[in-house]
Amino acid sequence: MAAMSSLSIEIFSAERSHSSLAELAALFEDAVESGASVGFVLPLEPGEALRYWEGVVTKISSGDLILLVAWQDSRTVGSVQLCLEKRPNGRHRAEVVKLLVHRSARRRGIGQALMQAVEKAALDERSYSARPRHATRRRRRPALQKNRLPPRGRNSALRTQLNQIAGRHGHLLQRPQPLTTA
Repeated sequence: MAAMSSLSIEIFSAERSHSSLAELAALFEDAVESGASVGFVLPLEPGEALRYWEGVVTKISSGDLILLVAWQDSRTVGSVQLCLEKRPNGRHRAEVVKLLVHRSARRRGIGQALMQAVEKAALDERSYSARPRHATRRRRRPALQKNRLPPRGRNSALRTQLNQIAGRHGHLLQRPQPLTTA
């Protein structure tokens, strides 16, 4: 495993992204050529990767997107984008898109480092927990017994019937075991 000491991950401004368009385009082309599912297919038209990154720079300028770029030994080895939700009812959400790691730098933990950095950037940007507010208000449900549903709620009679069936035919509710070959 290669040393990660020289890896750095930065949030790129629109200006910095614009000045790095050629390197970002090369990273994108490498991803498409390696078969990454990033919304583009081979063969890429000449300049298509540059046009894509120019659109990204526009979104960064408008505040709709955050771009994180990973550098190692003075070259771009990866990137990830965070699309921010601007609507008032969606400010607790963001979407991670286009995690790219150059083929020559894969299997070194760069993708994982980018995901950790984008999660931190999302929390810093939103300045509150990534957990939705409603998740903290819900009551905890009691631990389920094996093959049993809790007997409360609107459908408690149905649950009772299902529990009776599970008691008689619990073996039918078990997960199938994987087949082993001799």
